[in-house]
Amino acid sequence: FDLYSESPVRIFVQVQDSRLAGDPDLGSWKLDNDANLGLHQGYVFVKCHCFEGSYAKIGRFEYVKGNHRVLDNGGWHNVGRAWDGAILGYCNKQFKGEALLFVQNEKIPEVSDDVDLFGAYVEIFDPQIDFFLLWDRDSQKNSDDKMKINRFTAGLYRHGEFSQFDYTTNLAYQFGKTDYEALDVSAYLATLEIGYTPEMDYYLRVAAGADITSGDDDDADDKIKAYNNLYYAGHKFRGHMDYFAESRDFGLNDLYLTAKFKPSEKTTLNGHFHYFMSNVDFMSAVDSSETKSLGSEIDLFVVHNLYDRFTIQGGASGFFPTEDWKGKDADPGYWLYLQTTAKF
Repeated sequence: FDLYSESPVRIFVQVQDSRLAGDPDLGSWKLDNDANLGLHQGYVFVKCHCFEGSYAKIGRFEYVKGNHRVLDNGGWHNVGRAWDGAILGYCNKQFKGEALLFVQNEKIPEVSDDVDLFGAYVEIFDPQIDFFLLWDRDSQKNSDDKMKINRFTAGLYRHGEFSQFDYTTNLAYQFGKTDYEALDVSAYLATLEIGYTPEMDYYLRVAAGADITSGDDDDADDKIKAYNNLYYAGHKFRGHMDYFAESRDFGLNDLYLTAKFKPSEKTTLNGHFHYFMSNVDFMSAVDSSETKSLGSEIDLFVVHNLYDRFTIQGGASGFFPTEDWKGKDADPGYWLYLQTTAKF
């Protein structure tokens, strides 16, 4: 929404129906399927005239920031992620700052307790750099009055360009308490991608990157050192076959190469290669030695705009596990997909 427009109030409503074909019972941040027509987004956006540039957003809405590595709307999921809550913000030509009050689960006496996400997100526009602090809070308590989750994530996102190169980085550190405050959290995320776009008649971009999340090397101590990926776009970052989309106790080191080529205005060819390793050593399934190698994945997909408002996308992927991870009889996995998108 344009904060400088004449209208002080905007209302946005988006309904959604999502289900599995052939199953009548299956169709939020939980990414639940629902067979009923429901409200995916519905909110009021209000400009606050008492302080120019300030605003409030209240209701149910998607919340996407940076390059989707920490906060994403789950666009590849059948349902997608939307939050219930409120945003209080301020924006001018140089930066935007927002306070977040999101409800993940509302307390029902004798049934469940409040689960919330609070935080602050600040974006500086030139150069592009974001800072954030998120607080995950599960207020369920044990007999010692200890909270189930009281975890903080502080970090930054940076994107920039120089000459024909571009770069993107994410840094985050998690701290606090979990497991009814019995375990201390100390975990990190570090990513870096560098891309190159040569000057040529057709668009081509190649990039190399690393996506690293810490793992826990000692399950017996009172520390949680495995990074929790929170609300990110796992499908976008960790291979289309989603073998490592969930947070893992051993963490993950993902070294990757990507290429994007547009032979025409309507067609885009994409290729990704991932080499996955655990962040901490695990015992080999072959000889009981210590290792980190998990496997590699290749994703190839094409997007074609058949008409102005109609797009076809299809792809193929292959995952090749190491013997150390899955044993000598490990077989590769393959995946094909086809989807269409119509916009009205």
